[in-house]
Amino acid sequence: MTRGVHSIVRTLRIVSRIFFAVGVGVTVVILLLTTADVLSRHFFNKPIAFTFELTEIMMILVTFLGLGYVTAKNRHIEVDILVPKLPIRLQGIIGAFNSLLGIGIFALIAWKTSERASQMLRTGEITEILGLPMAPAIFIVSIGSILFCMELIVVFAGSIGEAVKGARKHFYIE
Repeated sequence: MTRGVHSIVRTLRIVSRIFFAVGVGVTVVILLLTTADVLSRHFFNKPIAFTFELTEIMMILVTFLGLGYVTAKNRHIEVDILVPKLPIRLQGIIGAFNSLLGIGIFALIAWKTSERASQMLRTGEITEILGLPMAPAIFIVSIGSILFCMELIVVFAGSIGEAVKGARKHFYIE
């Protein structure tokens, strides 16, 4: 791997880790808010009115902020009954195909969600209870999808290395 490519991948991994850390922080906020809601409902018979609305928004953040890092760590859920038994070159071809498919799908998601978020920004679309603007959360979907695509490009390069050289060549974080 050339020095320039290595620098780009290292920067990408730093950004992925930062996004993941923010996602973990948001998960903690969801946990605390939900706990407070349950306790308030149980002890005071008065639930926190905005819990469901905030949790919905925060789940978007948790999901899309973590995609890049999970990809970099190779921790996505997968069913690996057949593929590991195949020759490494064929595994590389399948990995490259899967990466390209993911890049295509998530590039489309990034494009369409950025269009939708821009529209929401123009129209001033807000949440029902708290009146929070919806556009920032939808922009996070777009940004997280772009980061995921960039990580998939790195995985694609590793898969091509497997297909061509017949040896493991992934750039996953250990």
